[in-house]
Amino acid sequence: MSSLNNTDGPLQVPGFGSIPLDYELPTATRFAHALIEYRHSPRLTKREMTMIRLMQHITEQPGWDQALLDPDEPRLAQWHQEAVASEESLISAPAWDWCIAELRDKAQTWQETGRLLVFDSSSAVCQANVPLPQKDIKTEVARLGTQASHDSPLVDPSEFPLVYDRSPGLVEGGQVSLDDPWHLTGQTAKELPVHPLEQTRRRHNRPRRHDTRHRDEQKSCWSNRFQWLPWEVQFTSSPHDTPDVRITSYVNNLHPHSHRNLYAHLERLFSRYIPSWNEILFYGEARGRHPPRILTYGCHIEKYQEEHKVFERLSLRIGPP
Repeated sequence: MSSLNNTDGPLQVPGFGSIPLDYELPTATRFAHALIEYRHSPRLTKREMTMIRLMQHITEQPGWDQALLDPDEPRLAQWHQEAVASEESLISAPAWDWCIAELRDKAQTWQETGRLLVFDSSSAVCQANVPLPQKDIKTEVARLGTQASHDSPLVDPSEFPLVYDRSPGLVEGGQVSLDDPWHLTGQTAKELPVHPLEQTRRRHNRPRRHDTRHRDEQKSCWSNRFQWLPWEVQFTSSPHDTPDVRITSYVNNLHPHSHRNLYAHLERLFSRYIPSWNEILFYGEARGRHPPRILTYGCHIEKYQEEHKVFERLSLRIGPP
């Protein structure tokens, strides 16, 4: 896709040129989509879910890592007592031993990398203790004025989106330079993009999903009226553990001259995010990055079909905005 969108020829991105709006790369060559492709199979047991919540709770305690690596027996005993205090507690002796062993591995990784996976099953959440120049970032954010005072994204991608049948585009080539954003190289579109519905109806080779239960949910992932405008980044090699990131296109609703320093802070932020993303993203429709801790055989999932039908009805109601 990047070789097509190199500004030397007609624009070739989803919704423009010959690429349909709802085009997707094959599942084996892209990250799994959390909205319609994620599922956990086999299902986690209630005991394992209790173990996951317990481990996450312990990692929220001050000095948890040191208490595990340099065993603080009174504190460990207190955590154990709290874990088994509930009448419905599923933390058995083997489950507790497993949690402590896994937490010690997590503590070691936390001290070495400053990153920690929690709620980790097929998917996971990566917590990071990464130093950031917060004072400088807050100074630049304050310059956004009233925009930064609302409980909303600092740079709202919905404020100035691409609107079908209204917004022009550089469909014949060229790009908007960050150095001179008002000098448009290439030609402004004379004909507006084909409406997405018309474009998708002409398709005969729609990518198929292996799981046919999700075949109708794909319709809810694209708007028939507008698109958010993404911005381009370039990755360069770095002598450090994290790659350097350079923003190469205009960030929607953030002027590159008035907020040049904020652009630089965004680049540094994203360069620090990448190692965390590497820990949680995975390709294709695989079963995720982490196997279940507990396997069961011959179990019966109560009311599974009824719950699945409710989920399907709910999914089909989520139409485009």
